[in-house]
Amino acid sequence: MLVSGSEDCTVKVWNLSSVASGPPSQRATEVDSVVTMRTHTQSVLALAVFSSENYPDCLPGKSGAFASAGRDGALHLFQLPSIENDKPEPHTYEEYEGVKLHSIKDAHDDAVWDLHAHPLSNVLFSAGADGVVRTWGVTSGMSTSEKLTLQGELRCATKTNTNGTGPNNQGFLVPTSVQSMLTDPKTCVVGYTNGSIAQFDFAAERVIQLTRAIDVDTKGRGGQVNKVSLNYIVIVIIVVKLTALFIDLTACVILKLTVHPTMPIAIAAHQDRKIRMYDMRAGKTNVDDKDPKLILIHDINVSLFQWYR
Repeated sequence: MLVSGSEDCTVKVWNLSSVASGPPSQRATEVDSVVTMRTHTQSVLALAVFSSENYPDCLPGKSGAFASAGRDGALHLFQLPSIENDKPEPHTYEEYEGVKLHSIKDAHDDAVWDLHAHPLSNVLFSAGADGVVRTWGVTSGMSTSEKLTLQGELRCATKTNTNGTGPNNQGFLVPTSVQSMLTDPKTCVVGYTNGSIAQFDFAAERVIQLTRAIDVDTKGRGGQVNKVSLNYIVIVIIVVKLTALFIDLTACVILKLTVHPTMPIAIAAHQDRKIRMYDMRAGKTNVDDKDPKLILIHDINVSLFQWYR
């Protein structure tokens, strides 16, 4: 199953089983969406999927749940259709309503840049342009009508943190991405528009550390962290370099940050063609890979790097 969000304010679920299975000559070249949800009023910017194992009391025959968020600041939770039982569109009104689980129109006061479903629990993270990362408890079943419950708020103040200089919203750094760390499941890492990376104890709503490379530019949004992600098998960095229309090509923007699944190491790919490796235990950059074969990225191209310990 594939879930996609678009600038046309829709969220679609796709069944790719006909594309991925069978001999190549018999695989489908085109597929129709299983369901299309039109609950957002502005562009959809973030999605997160909960497996049936992490979604409490998942209904029989369902595959779990997924959440969506976007520029409208709203947060929506949906039932993930099953591969075997759900038919392609169109559906009846009652069938569409059955997919909807819960909606919070004012989950954030500004755009929601990222969502993350904790891989070991039913906690949902949302990073908003209003300067806060919120944690939500996701529930299911018929016991409660509130499927999304606010559990906590993670903020990083500019005045109380050494690496807190740069763009902020009312004195708090602006998060762009959030990801949990499997080496310490009670913590998460958050990327900010000033290029800093914070580690939180999200249960206690406490900043453990805020780190940033010495040479990261903090003027304007030059050091912006655009995405924090977790790879469960190998460390793979995929960098999409945008044109100068959107991002200053001379800046130190972090385009991608991945966290090692078994070690407290974060690897960041920057706009300045550098790949920096952060030791989250020491809170500093310990490796700076400057090999031109690895750091050279071209506009609109996708480059793949693999790191071996």
